[in-house]
Amino acid sequence: MSYEKHTLADYRKLDLGAKIPASLGPDWDEVEKLGEGRRRREEYSKKLRREHEVGLERSNRYPRKGESREMLSKPEMHNEYVKTIPKPPLVSTN
Repeated sequence: MSYEKHTLADYRKLDLGAKIPASLGPDWDEVEKLGEGRRRREEYSKKLRREHEVGLERSNRYPRKGESREMLSKPEMHNEYVKTIPKPPLVSTN
């Protein structure tokens, strides 16, 4: 096996289909594409947060600071819930 020393000009003459960059810096086209995707994800995230922010409500089961409200026991809570369930109409069998 023999090794031949070549110069940059020799490699440029070969024209292997590979483009030798003018500098060794980053490929800015790729960086901009990645930044665009990140920007779109952040916009989508902000949009979802705004939409969901409106729909969230606090539970009234537990009192907030400064409020004194009597807590219902489990049986009382059950009885209150049962009152809200619609009952089927009674059908007479005459």
